[in-house]
Amino acid sequence: MGAIESFVVRAKHWQVFFLLFGLFFVGNAVAVRAMINNPADLFRSLLPVFVFTELLGLCFALWLWCLGLFLNSLLDASRRKRLAFFRFAIIYPPLYMLVFMAVFQNMSTTPGLFLMIFPLHLWAMFCLLYDFYFVSKSLALVESGRPVSFADYAGYFIGVWVFPVGVWIIQPRINRLYASGFSGEKCIDPSLRSG
Repeated sequence: MGAIESFVVRAKHWQVFFLLFGLFFVGNAVAVRAMINNPADLFRSLLPVFVFTELLGLCFALWLWCLGLFLNSLLDASRRKRLAFFRFAIIYPPLYMLVFMAVFQNMSTTPGLFLMIFPLHLWAMFCLLYDFYFVSKSLALVESGRPVSFADYAGYFIGVWVFPVGVWIIQPRINRLYASGFSGEKCIDPSLRSG
């Protein structure tokens, strides 16, 4: 396990919450100040919102990335999921947000850009839903030690989706798994798999 992944997996729920929402609130405060100082130039006023939204998206993607890799490494080889699409699905939404920000400023002058950006937006949404599925199902599999249905991980799925609330539920579980002897490479105590 890498240093960044180890840091994120060991981080407390309040640290993750304040990192994600600290960026959100700072971005909004900067945007409001920019709008007050220069109300005529809307795009320039919204630029800080775009920048801080991108930072928030990158931090959220990093959190999902670390959780997904950590949890997948804890699964038995027969239950591990392939990581190729998960990695793509983590990287695509933040990259899409950059493209969207570049296109957004020209949408009013070129209506055809909306038709181009719409399928990319749907694909970004699908990738995010896959990331939520991957992390939530992996957590349920690690905790139960048996195959799971959607009903078994639906709560985790919703928790990841509504991450401002879910981080307070999911991150402590990740902390317990890490502290209970899961090193990220193997389970030190196999009896912990039964949850």
